[in-house]
Amino acid sequence: MHFVKKVLLFVLLAVLACVWSGCENASQSGAVGEKPEQPAAPVALSFYAVANSISITDDDFQKDIVQPIQKKYPNFQLSYVKKGPGFTLAELATAGNIPDIIMGTFGDMANLNNLNIPYDLTELIKSNRFDTKRLDPMVVDAVKQYSSEGKTLFIPYAVNTAALYYNKDIFDKFGVAYPKDSMTWDDTLALAKKLTRGDGGTQYQGYEMDVGFMLNNNQLSVGYIAKGTDKLNTEGLKRWFTVMRPFYELPSLTFKAIADVGNKDTFLKDKRVAMYAAGNIFNLLEEDKSMNWDMVSLPTFSDAPGVGLEPNTPYYLISSTSKNKQQAFQAISVLLTDELQTAQTRGGLLTVLNNDSIKKQVMQDTPFKNKHTEALYKNKFAAPRYVSEYDQFTGTVNLFRDMIVNNKDINTVFREGEEATQKKVDAYKAGQGK
Repeated sequence: MHFVKKVLLFVLLAVLACVWSGCENASQSGAVGEKPEQPAAPVALSFYAVANSISITDDDFQKDIVQPIQKKYPNFQLSYVKKGPGFTLAELATAGNIPDIIMGTFGDMANLNNLNIPYDLTELIKSNRFDTKRLDPMVVDAVKQYSSEGKTLFIPYAVNTAALYYNKDIFDKFGVAYPKDSMTWDDTLALAKKLTRGDGGTQYQGYEMDVGFMLNNNQLSVGYIAKGTDKLNTEGLKRWFTVMRPFYELPSLTFKAIADVGNKDTFLKDKRVAMYAAGNIFNLLEEDKSMNWDMVSLPTFSDAPGVGLEPNTPYYLISSTSKNKQQAFQAISVLLTDELQTAQTRGGLLTVLNNDSIKKQVMQDTPFKNKHTEALYKNKFAAPRYVSEYDQFTGTVNLFRDMIVNNKDINTVFREGEEATQKKVDAYKAGQGK
């Protein structure tokens, strides 16, 4: 999320002063004997971004959260608690100062659950008549994966889907035709072979990807833990590893450290990677306008054409300790209106709503409106993968990197992964008294 920024006290005071002033004027113009309507009591609500991937700046917090919410609820006093030393989630929980509304991603849920922070929103959804059918069905299914008890622990507010970004200059340099929508991974590998070569002392790489993002939201809907067990899902994961491995085995490629695999800087800064598969990187592309780039839809598995990644959705949840849960839900609801979701989508943060008219406006208020942005919606979402409380112990991303960097046999990688995962799971279960 790249759209939220700054709580300025003098602005909040000005808004509140305006509210009081308006009520005072109304009482002066009211009929004789008519009791003037009293302003609602101020309600303090605090926001907190637990996810490292959620980038929040002060100005946009004011513009995109404070202003629209206060337009409907002028008595809501909104503040943003910044993460930092002394203000980690664990420290806030220990101090009993957990903010009212938490902004997170799927990867944060294990930690949030361990701290008993999420509040079940089921009754608030009913009492406020919040229509979950407005959300993309796959997104709703993804939410369900995070509670075995049928609870609704969060409300998604955006979707971070993936695309295949490409550097036109590298394609032009080697006389290779640009990639197209709806390619398979086999098609993409064939292109990568043509573009992986040395030239003028520079090692060009045909393909790179954000390994963590691609694996965490994989197109095969493969969970890290085999369903109904506490074991690493070796059989499910092997296929993904097998399809992606050849991209890192092309002639002349070398990887000296695990960090080299999936390093976005090789595409964005070094500009020696021709194609890069990742989620939303538009803020990074905007920082450096020197690249001649465009995008196509994420390639797909040959036996699942048109199936992209699982829905990756940053979300809002309400803390179980909040004293203003009803008002917190009202604030969240404002940010899920068609009006706000349209503005969000036009600004580059894709809507979570199942609304084609909004989707078609993606990035129209950004410098990228002339790019092939429709590629972002070309694929349908993959079904959400099975989520286990033991996912955090699998280290699947590093298993993949270990396989590439150390040129390990895939069976060896998973044998070692199974052993390491089981040790961590057993220790965790012992600590939990399971």
